[in-house]
Amino acid sequence: MPDAPTKFIVNYSMGFEDSCAGSASGQPCQPPSDRMPSATTRAFHATTWKEMTAARWPDFLMVVAAGNEGLEESTTIYPAMGDAQFGTPMAIAAFPDPTLGFVDRVQLWDPRPAFAANGFLSLAGDAAQVASDLHARGLDTPASVAPNVVVVASANNMLASNAVSKRVTPEQLVQSGFSDRNADVLAVGEELFGVPRFKGTSLSAPQVTGLASYLWLLSPDLRALPPAITRQAILQNARNAVIDAYATALSLDGAVGPATALVRNAILDVNHDSAFTESDIDEYLRHLYVVDANGVITNQAPASTTADFSRYDLNGDGFTTSGSRREQFDLDRVGSTQFGQTKYSTVIQDIEGQPVSFDETGLTDVEILCYYAYSPLYQGNPDARKTLLRGRCGIGITPERVTLRSGQTQIFAASEPALFTATSGTINATTGLFTAGPSGPVTVRATSIANPNLFADATVTVTAGLVFAGTVGYTEEYHYAGVSAGFPQTRDSSTRISVDVTVEMRADGTFGPVRGIGSGSLTGTQVDACYDSTKAPNPDPQFSANSTRTLHYSELDTYDVHAGTLTIDPKADPHVAVLSGEDGGTVHILQDYDDNAGGDGCKVSTQSADDTGASFLFYGRAIYDNGQLIAIDFNVDYSAEFTVAFQTGRLERQP
Repeated sequence: MPDAPTKFIVNYSMGFEDSCAGSASGQPCQPPSDRMPSATTRAFHATTWKEMTAARWPDFLMVVAAGNEGLEESTTIYPAMGDAQFGTPMAIAAFPDPTLGFVDRVQLWDPRPAFAANGFLSLAGDAAQVASDLHARGLDTPASVAPNVVVVASANNMLASNAVSKRVTPEQLVQSGFSDRNADVLAVGEELFGVPRFKGTSLSAPQVTGLASYLWLLSPDLRALPPAITRQAILQNARNAVIDAYATALSLDGAVGPATALVRNAILDVNHDSAFTESDIDEYLRHLYVVDANGVITNQAPASTTADFSRYDLNGDGFTTSGSRREQFDLDRVGSTQFGQTKYSTVIQDIEGQPVSFDETGLTDVEILCYYAYSPLYQGNPDARKTLLRGRCGIGITPERVTLRSGQTQIFAASEPALFTATSGTINATTGLFTAGPSGPVTVRATSIANPNLFADATVTVTAGLVFAGTVGYTEEYHYAGVSAGFPQTRDSSTRISVDVTVEMRADGTFGPVRGIGSGSLTGTQVDACYDSTKAPNPDPQFSANSTRTLHYSELDTYDVHAGTLTIDPKADPHVAVLSGEDGGTVHILQDYDDNAGGDGCKVSTQSADDTGASFLFYGRAIYDNGQLIAIDFNVDYSAEFTVAFQTGRLERQP
């Protein structure tokens, strides 16, 4: 340990043996407790570490890896094995209860019943004895809780595949399954450098160590303070428990001014002349906007489909652009704590005599530049500033560009109170709720209420809704032969249905009217006993001597459906789809009764009928890819005794 009063940071990635001895080779844990140390042993090591280091706690920050037992069998046996609070002496030294009363908590240290039955024993200890020992050493007061320890767990790595194409925020990250729980903060600990085997909290902790070191380099004031303040700055600026290095670095500033907001001033001073002037604004604009062949800065935003993490990315979202990409950024430091928690609110800046609102929970690169160009940080020429930023810092509308399907909605927001209009579709003038109408380009305009001459336009591209189309059919062959009341009985039928279906899915996930065109046929014969009312009871008056006749029947359907329905039940698993239609088409039925030349009174006849409204009904299942409906499958086998029947076809999402 360096001599006092030297300040230093320790990165620590060794913990107790909280996995079983044979886990690396796939061997099961062995009773009575494998190699896992007891709660009392852990408390002893923590107490020893406190005694050896407490006098130097004001001098060093201890960054500790949480541990990787989250998915280990040891954690299945003893819950405490996967708890970062008990994985190292340093983590235990920072446990908020100075008497370390956790040692007798059976819910942490007792084996789960199934393992207790196999001979595993409790790791719990005697809390009273531990407390007595701590008291004897003078380590049972709140002052004996180590304030300089940061325990770091692992978060998954979305950057590995999305960094260059998508904005990745801390809110999208989750704790790694292998990582121990109950850590202070998370940092990415999977697929480091794009290598799947590079993972573990030992790779997460150094990121916090590096961040702390960088903060000390940026701020000698922070370094001079107790390390607990550095810990506070990192933890209180984390998002979704994941470190936010940019927000933490920005928290080093005091009030916004050249002498007190040194981090912000250094960010804005891109030409390194120690002042934020019009030269810096010009340099920023040349990276945030497209520059034409004549070197003129246009009003066109670059496509910015690829993240560059550049020097000119002011809002820290990874993209350098004057477009509508937004990220939170604390502009004015009002309500925020230096070296601590940041408060995000709506602030107002006077820009060329006009009050302009800035929502700190979501700012673009240009909005940040505009705010500071009119703040005390700016030390350049006001006229040059006005020329460079003319038309760039007034009322803003978001999103500036969006593609919607017909019927889909989008809320537009203005950077100050405004009235909204749209060239097509409908829009609420005050709330900005826009509903897309027919396909084509649409301009949505936000006009300042305070200054009607000030407005901003957004471009909306309206496309047709998602269309699903395909052919759905049904085939059935039915054959039956038997005896009824002593007489032979047979049934033979053949059914064929084929319908070409087209349907549009609305923006809310429901479907518009189904269009179905097709045909169907049903042919068959059946032989039955017949009634003969001329016969006397003998003993049954109803059946004739020969008592059979044959029915030949056929049905020809045409389908011309305009307003059929398609529904998907999201509660069913798999999601059940029901496709039906009955509002269009024709039905032609022909029935011919033949008494097989019996001559015994069985009625014979030929009947035909025509009707409208041929109907169909199909059941299928919805198919999703990454949460998006891509098809509806209607292939179902309905075969049963005497019947071979199956439904066929799919409705596919069209390009």
